[in-house]
Amino acid sequence: MKYALFEGHRIEPKKGLRAVCPYCENEVISKCGSVKMHHWAHKNDLNCDIWKENELQWHRNWKNQFPAEWQERIFTDTQTGEKHIADVCTDNNFIIEFQHSPISEEEKVSRETFYKEMCWIVDASGVRFRKRFFEKGLIYPYTQLPGFYFIDNPPNALPPQWLQRNSFVFLDFKGDSDERQFDDLWCLVPTTVKTTNTLALRIARIDFVEMTKNNVLPSYLISLRDGLSKTLEARKKRWHL
Repeated sequence: MKYALFEGHRIEPKKGLRAVCPYCENEVISKCGSVKMHHWAHKNDLNCDIWKENELQWHRNWKNQFPAEWQERIFTDTQTGEKHIADVCTDNNFIIEFQHSPISEEEKVSRETFYKEMCWIVDASGVRFRKRFFEKGLIYPYTQLPGFYFIDNPPNALPPQWLQRNSFVFLDFKGDSDERQFDDLWCLVPTTVKTTNTLALRIARIDFVEMTKNNVLPSYLISLRDGLSKTLEARKKRWHL
């Protein structure tokens, strides 16, 4: 956890400080060693929000791309009172969740249902994921829509647990690599048309961040989804698929 409450203000951990968890309101202790990144921890070292995984530097690096007031915001359902800590929540209540660890289908559906307007950024930097995607899956550009690429045999080329989601999924292959081919994000766009191939959109990391900061990412993603669905539907009718 990056932020806790100290005298009513959100602060980052500093050595020797104790503060209050903004979610459960219990005491948290600053952890400021030389090995792990600085963070706040509950006395029992457990996460009070069941949806939160232990944070890695990968999570923190992504969060730091966005305004501090957007990071680790508590999102509450006004009707049910249910609440969770969103990794990033914009001024327009668009949620970005950064996912490194395996996650059950049930939890993915729960988060997508709860947050409604959201996208995932998935850590796909493992060598196995990279090899499957870039050597076995990525075949050629889909010329009718610039930036899109065909992914051959999606279940073998992509993490199967992230296929056919209702929300947008961005695959981050970067990790610690210096290779430029891993710099960009690859977006799996949900469509209303079923195809044997999956289409992935290549998008520059900086463009994703800037569109989010300017609050235009949600409308951009919706236009992508609708445009892709129409194009695929027309193609399906043309070829009687």
